[in-house]
Amino acid sequence: MAKIRYAAMWGGSGELREVGALEELGYAGTWFGDHVMTDMRPLGDILTSMAAAAMVTKELDLISGVLLLPLRHPVPVTKALTNIDHLSKGRLTVGVGVGGEYPAEWEACGVPVRERGARMDEALEVVTRLWTEEHVDHEGRFYPLRDVTLTPKPYQRPHPPIWLGGRREASQRRAARYGAGWIPYLVTPERYEAGLRSIERYADDCGRKLDMGSFTRAILVFVGLTDLAEYDPSKDPTRPDRKKGSNYYLIGDTKECIARLQEFATVGVEYFTIGWVCDPKEVQTHIRHFAEHVAPHVR
Repeated sequence: MAKIRYAAMWGGSGELREVGALEELGYAGTWFGDHVMTDMRPLGDILTSMAAAAMVTKELDLISGVLLLPLRHPVPVTKALTNIDHLSKGRLTVGVGVGGEYPAEWEACGVPVRERGARMDEALEVVTRLWTEEHVDHEGRFYPLRDVTLTPKPYQRPHPPIWLGGRREASQRRAARYGAGWIPYLVTPERYEAGLRSIERYADDCGRKLDMGSFTRAILVFVGLTDLAEYDPSKDPTRPDRKKGSNYYLIGDTKECIARLQEFATVGVEYFTIGWVCDPKEVQTHIRHFAEHVAPHVR
């Protein structure tokens, strides 16, 4: 049986000592959100934040949760991710997703938001080839390449694990083809379990022998512990009006949170990446309380 692991969010805008303290509290990892422009809480640049965290931690998994891969050209992204993998000595996990909830950031970056799915499919092929091949030629709609070789190759071989974000069928198909893990959010336990079955089926369809025993079953969960502070949607920086927070978030006291996490663990989730739906001033209190009074009780 897989050990349950937890990663706490670090947005890159706080003190570096905050991410270093996660190791002392027993978290397995830290995760980094990605938006160029957002009306949520401030987020630092995902790639430079991960590089900084690599230098002040020794054991934490560094998880992009998730990198909006189609928002950027895959060649420089691959180069940056490889560098982070070396800086961390192989602690990088590359979670990728298509995003799209903030069209203004796509317009600002010169990428049509309607193309993000097609760009994602092509970028995943380019990234994996650049990590594993030399003299890469690629005839693509968005990223044509000729004789491209990136060195050094990743610290992890053949390359860092790729987790696919998203909860829809397209993300499950990509997870089946390219993924070492799946990391949806805003899903019920029942929908999560159904998604795992779909990934197995899609893997069979595309001829991939996917070992679900080594496939990481992750999820992004937003937590608000009401025995620490009353949940106030007006102070929730994650825009619950857009995400139906009351239906999908884990908002409740410590016992309720443990019970809800257990429901996900029962259907196969083994890696919880936790975000906090509380006043930003209360985040550090939530991080410590969760580590001491919630995490140890989920089996």
